[in-house]
Parts: sequence; structure tokens; C-alpha cells
Amino acid sequence: MVSSEVTGMVQANSRLSGIPDLTMTFIDPDVIDDCSFHPCVRYNRFERDRVVSFVPPDGAFELMRYRVNTKANVSAPIYCQSQVMFNDSQNTGYGRISITVGQKPTSSLIMPSKGTMAIEEVALTIPFPKAVRTTNLTVNVGTCLYDEATKVAKWTIG
Repeated sequence: MVSSEVTGMVQANSRLSGIPDLTMTFIDPDVIDDCSFHPCVRYNRFERDRVVSFVPPDGAFELMRYRVNTKANVSAPIYCQSQVMFNDSQNTGYGRISITVGQKPTSSLIMPSKGTMAIEEVALTIPFPKAVRTTNLTVNVGTCLYDEATKVAKWTIG
């Protein structure tokens, strides 16, 4: 895997009476990057203390969206294995690439056994050399689109 990006969101459903003042802290706030918050969040407090402080509105709402800084030794919750085979016995330049993507096992210390980690919107970008003339791409899951002009395949798994 050359690079990865992990994004997430915090969905909330408030059924609290009165005007509760809530805070949410992170074990390692340095890995949280590029946040966008619901208007109820005190942004200055987050910038100063890296704590999400808010008075929730009634009902369901999206508290925040964020991106995980993968440079901070955080690994993606998926694995990607590739195998490239090249057969040029007849000077045809024929090759084959096989890519396997799956979810990594999660420790029960990170994710309790009663919950599961939802992984959504997985997409792989596969660049090909400019010398590639044609491709025949098939996938078992999702869709794969190949751009002839840029020689890049994008496999959207879901």
C-alpha cells in the first residue's frame, strides 16, 4: 500500500433534557486532522484544548467529520495485497495484476466484541505505465473504471 486515508464521522442522537454541557476527549488527539463540526461545538475550545465541547441539539445530528493523520503511525483498518505477473514469451507484453483487499482483524481492546468497525467508501487508485495500450479489468466486488488518457484505474469497492 503506497498511501491511505482514513476519514470518519461522529453521529449523535440527543434525548437529554435541559441544557447539558458535554465534552468528548480523544486518547490521542494528534491523529485527528481536518475536522468540521456541527454549529453546536465550541471550535475555540477544540483549537485550544483538543476537546470537543458542545451543548447538543435535540434529536439526531452529525457532531463532526474528521480525517485521521496516517503519518502519525496509524494504520488503515484494511489490508491490500498485490501480485503482478508478466508473461512476455511471445513478445506480446501480456501481464496480469491481482489485488486482494480485506479488513484487518481488530483487537478486542480497540473494539469491544459487541460492536463492529464499519468500513465504508473504500477505493483503490491503480496507476499503469504509459506503455499500456489496453486493459481488461474485472472485479468480484464493486466497480472498476479505467481512464485511457491518464492510464489510471479506480476500483470503488463500496
